[in-house]
This record gives sequence, C-alpha cells and structure tokens, in this order.
Amino acid sequence: MEYTGYWKDVGTVEDALDCNRTLLGRVEPTVHGQVFPAAALHGRVVVEPGARIVRSTVTGPAVIGAGALVEDCTVGPYTAVGRGCEVRGSKVRDSILCEGARVTGVTDLASSIVGRGAMVSRQERSGHRLIVGDHTRVDLAGPPCWA
Repeated sequence: MEYTGYWKDVGTVEDALDCNRTLLGRVEPTVHGQVFPAAALHGRVVVEPGARIVRSTVTGPAVIGAGALVEDCTVGPYTAVGRGCEVRGSKVRDSILCEGARVTGVTDLASSIVGRGAMVSRQERSGHRLIVGDHTRVDLAGPPCWA
C-alpha cells in the first residue's frame, strides 16, 4: 500500500516548525478542556481534555494538549503546547512545547522547540544561565557583549 498523505522530512528545527505550521493549519477548533472567564480563544484553537486556559489569550491555529496549563499568557499563532505542559506569565508563538515542558516568565519565545520535560524561565540576574544538553543549539537575541 502506498502512502499518499502529507510527509515532510524534519531533520532541522526550521523543518520541524514548518511541519508544525502546516499541520496546525488543518486543525478544527474544539474545546474539551477548561477556558476560564478571563481567557479568550481566537481562530482555530484545540483545547484537549484536562487542559486549562486561565487569564490568557490563545490565537490559532494552536493546540493546547491534554492536562496542560496556560496561565497569564499570550499563546500563538502556530503554537503546539504538549500534554502536561505548564506555561505561565509568558508569550509563546510559532513554537512547539513538547510533553511536560515548562515555560515561565518568558517575554517572547518565538520559533522555538522546547523538549520533553524541559524548563525555560526568566530569572532576574545579570547574564544568562544555561543548562544545555548534548547536540543542542542555543540562540540568544540581543546586542553583542562589546556593544
């Protein structure tokens, strides 16, 4: 049997994000989780069972996975938040947050992939603190240190 559906080699971050955009562009809006009164959904948004959207705006296309918490955030468009993720006090767009990832206090996370169980947070201190796994790429925006 020959497969004739959508296929994309996702060997790079850019390819994975492009694939995510394509697949999210096909979602039909459904809400099976909780969207609290001070929250808003715009466009094609999927909220899976057990997910909670609290004081946040989610702009589709976007998927909020089962059991995820999105609180005091702006999410989307083209964002997939995996199962069991926690996103608090952050803005996330055009990104993939894998299962169990946590993003806290990040002012603008864009075009990013956060791995399973990984944590991204903003701390009040000078300089950046990074804990980076093998074969990982980190891009920090901002002026060079000598500027």
